[in-house]
Order: sequence, then structure tokens, then C-alpha cells
Amino acid sequence: MSDNNLMIPDKNSIPAFLLNKQLAANFMDEAAAGIGAGMPPRIKLSAKQFKLVDSNGEETAFPPSQMFASDDGFYMPAIILRAKRAFSKVWYLEAYNPNNEEVKAPDCFSLDALRPDPSSSSPQCETCAACPMNAFGSGKDQNGTASKGKACTDNKILAVYAAGAVYQLKIPPASLKNYRLYLDQVRVNLPDVPLYAIKTLIGFDAQSDFSVLVFRFGGFVGADKPEQQQKIVELLAQKAMSTEAEAIIGNNGAPLALPTPAEKKAIEAPAGPSPEELAAKAEAEAKAAADAKTKADAAAAKKAAKARADAEAKAAKEAAEKAAAAAASAPASSGDVSDDLLRAELGLI
Repeated sequence: MSDNNLMIPDKNSIPAFLLNKQLAANFMDEAAAGIGAGMPPRIKLSAKQFKLVDSNGEETAFPPSQMFASDDGFYMPAIILRAKRAFSKVWYLEAYNPNNEEVKAPDCFSLDALRPDPSSSSPQCETCAACPMNAFGSGKDQNGTASKGKACTDNKILAVYAAGAVYQLKIPPASLKNYRLYLDQVRVNLPDVPLYAIKTLIGFDAQSDFSVLVFRFGGFVGADKPEQQQKIVELLAQKAMSTEAEAIIGNNGAPLALPTPAEKKAIEAPAGPSPEELAAKAEAEAKAAADAKTKADAAAAKKAAKARADAEAKAAKEAAEKAAAAAASAPASSGDVSDDLLRAELGLI
């Protein structure tokens, strides 16, 4: 056999009789099933620092010159493009050891919070809902002392635009409360503005001895460039609908980014109230503040609000798809221009 590298030919030179789009997709899906996709570029949390990790695993520190300086610390400017709907879940048999720098894969994990991933080395139950490791009170701290939290921890996966590219950012359990509070503020004050049209500043809680994230509103994208603001928002809509973002938040078996020891310590920290508990508290407070409306009025208002929210979400999705289609039909050179615009918007150039 020749030592020459096999070069895949240009698709335009392939004989027509070889082409069968549907069968090719079906057979490729079958051939690749269970293997998983390549590791997406991600932003890693390490000792209260952000590190950029490329698809080959090479790490670089987030450039300090690109951080946003504030009275309470430094923040990474980012734009939230998409979010995976389901939590990803991880469980370790052994407690976190601060003296062990080796990154160990989870013994059991799930990408959809429904059932363990087939590649888990030690699945604990057939479903996440029935798993004893997913119950509150099953957790232990690094000293082996029982805690109120869960042994199997929840993480929220985001696709963000930062440092000039699309990255995966994992929100660990101890940061979920702060993330939820930030989203609640945006939802109340800017209910009609997509997250990709907002700058989000992400930093670390100075009062915590491990990496707990905090979030701040950083302004509207393109606000200081009114003549280009619409173009910038359209480009970000295109990024939100890109294959890179979809690979990060999709439910098609993308691999789990393994945590560093520092990230694992944050995973095993007390997570505080669960999203369900926070939602229940918010509902109780809303009921207490409500006026003398009847239960029928409240039910009708709730139904109307849900219908309106569904309609707005549908309209936002259609607008994003339209913007993405429009951007995709632009001249090829616009790709370079778009990245330059976005990097400048985040203060990267």
C-alpha cells in the first residue's frame, strides 16, 4: 500500500452515480453511533480564572487585557447564544481530592438528565429520576460528611460567543442560583430581547474560596455603533443558529467536557436551593403579593401569559432563523467582516 496520505476529493468531482444523500446520512449515523463527536472548544474554570480550551485540548488563559474591570473585580465579556434545555449530570464514586491533579472521568453521567450515557463506566440506575444518587441528601463533601445536596450534580451547558469564537461554558451547581437570578432580571426587565442581543459579564464571587460564577448585564450589543447595530445583532443570530452552537447544546450525544480538579471541587460544593425550590419560592411570593383576584382570574391570566410567551418565543425563533438565512446568503467575504465586528464589540480588537 502506498505511503501517500489519502486525500478526500472535492465533492464537485464525485461521479453522480455515487451520490445518495439520504442513504449516506443514514449509514454515517449508524457507523458513528456511540462514538460521540469531537470535543467542542470550551471555557474552563480553574482557580477563579477562565481558560480557553480548543478542540485539541490545548489551553490558554483568557487574555487579561480583554477582561472588563469593575469595582468588584474582573469580568469576562460574553454573549449567551444558546442553552441546552436539559441538565447534564455527573457522579463520582470518589470524593474530590485537592492533592490529585489528574482529571478523572465521571463514573456515571447523563447528557439529557433522563438516563445514564451508554459510555458511563459505572451507571447507577436505569433512569436518572429513580437513581438514589440523584436524591437530595445523597451528597457528601470532600471529607465524606453527608450534605443536603445530591451526589449526582446538575450542570447547565451554554454556547457562548467570547474571545472571538463560539465556546461551551458549563455552569456548575454552586453557580446555578446566580445564573437563575440573572436570567430572572433579564426576563423581567427585557422580556422581548433575545439573549444574543445582550452582553453578559461573567466573573467570580470574591467571597467564595472556589469558582462560583456571578453574572451582570453588560449593555446591548452594538449600542455604541448605532449605524452597525442591526448588522451586529443579525450576525449574532447567525452564530446562535450555527453548527458550532448546535453541536454544543444539541441532544445528539456530544461528549461531556471533563472537569478539572478545581471544577470538581465546585461541583461538590453545596449547591443551595434547587431550581425547583427556587421556582416554588418565586410562585409563593407572587401569590402573596397578588391582589384580591379570584382563582379563575389568576388561572386565566396564567394561561394568557403562557400563550403570549409561546408566541413570543416562536416569533423570536423565526426572526433568528430569518436573520441567519439572510446572513448566510451574504457574500462570502462577510464572514471575515462579521467576526471583526463581533470581536470589536467585545473589545477584543
